[in-house]
Amino acid sequence: MHTIRNIKIEAQSRRSNINFFGVREAEAESNPYETERIVKLLLVNELKMPEKDAASLKFERILTKRSATPTNRPRPIIAKLSFYNYKGRIFKHVKNIDPELMIGVEDDYPKEMK
Repeated sequence: MHTIRNIKIEAQSRRSNINFFGVREAEAESNPYETERIVKLLLVNELKMPEKDAASLKFERILTKRSATPTNRPRPIIAKLSFYNYKGRIFKHVKNIDPELMIGVEDDYPKEMK
C-alpha cells in the first residue's frame, strides 16, 4: 500500500513526463534518438506546433512502455522533458489533434492521483 507521502514523491518525480498514445512505432523501440525524432514529428505534423518550437524542446529520455502481452495497438511513448515549462508549450497545441487519428497526449501521474 502506498502512503500519501510516497504518492506525492512519485508525482513530483513524474511531473515533467508526458505520455503519447496511438503513435505508430517504426524502429523506435530500439533507438531512443529515432523515438525522439518521431515525437518531434508528431508535435509538428499532428499538434501543429511550429517546427522551431518543437526543435527547441529537450528531453531527458524517451521510451516506449513495455507490454506484458503482444498486441497490435501501439505502445505508449513516455517522454521526460528536461524542463517542466515545456509541458505547457505542448499542451497548448493538443487541441489541434484530429480526433480521427486516435492519438492522445496526457500527463504521466501515478494512477492513485488520476
